[in-house]
Amino acid sequence: MTFRLQADLRSKLKKPLGELHRDESSFQEVLEESSYSGIVTVGDVTTYKLLREDVVPALAVVDGRVMREEASQEIKDAVEDWSYKKKTVRNPAGHITTDLINAIKEGLDLGEPYLVSVIGEEDLAVLPVALYAPEGYIILYGQPKEGLVSVTVDRDCKDKVKVFLDMMEEI
Repeated sequence: MTFRLQADLRSKLKKPLGELHRDESSFQEVLEESSYSGIVTVGDVTTYKLLREDVVPALAVVDGRVMREEASQEIKDAVEDWSYKKKTVRNPAGHITTDLINAIKEGLDLGEPYLVSVIGEEDLAVLPVALYAPEGYIILYGQPKEGLVSVTVDRDCKDKVKVFLDMMEEI
């Protein structure tokens, strides 16, 4: 099963799924003030910043790109040097593929740090992460040109994500 983003849903998904933190100090505050049982990062810069704080995510989803441009070598090296299990999957822009969903589920079930490296685009990975992550986890991802978004995984979050997935075209 693959989901494809419809044009009418694109604008809704541009709004942060959780709380938007606009400045750099907010990143550390999120880590210090949040009560969470695990962290998932989506995006290269977010993963890099977390690792730079010596915090290891349970799951990280990256695509080697930052705002549609290739990530810097420093970011790529930091992510690649991290000790983890890794799976590479293909996921075209505007899609959520079965391979991506399965890799996310596998990583969350593993119980040790896991990296999903996406060939294509990882932007929509927040949706299946929110659906399958245990309640009590937080998801961190970048909101382009705005800041960091933190999402607490709970029943409301999962219900909201299900609505979004139901609005996507299944192909």
